[in-house]
Amino acid sequence: QSEAARCAAESRSLSKSPRFAGMFFCTKTGVLNYGHATVELAMKIGENIKNLSLENATATSQEDKDMIDRLVLEEMGSYDKINHILRDNLADALRRCQEEVDLNFETLFKDLKGE
Repeated sequence: QSEAARCAAESRSLSKSPRFAGMFFCTKTGVLNYGHATVELAMKIGENIKNLSLENATATSQEDKDMIDRLVLEEMGSYDKINHILRDNLADALRRCQEEVDLNFETLFKDLKGE
């Protein structure tokens, strides 16, 4: 079994686990979902993913690509659905990041005004 097939099988079983916590976007500065990323990095991730089409992704071998395509279609029905889920999860993470930045600015403004 190829590494890609093993990873796909593990991901498939993990996503069905009641302990699955969802999709997290990790960066060098922290987890985007927790608001721990720079504004610039958060924006760059959003810009890069907004037009991403996972069906155009490549694999190390055609066999792996065919297996991944088959699993996506079996589990999701279409690449449109998985692309939509990815974008929704990223939008939620970016919203949380924005809220954290806004809160930090409000605190800074109050501190600067001595409030």
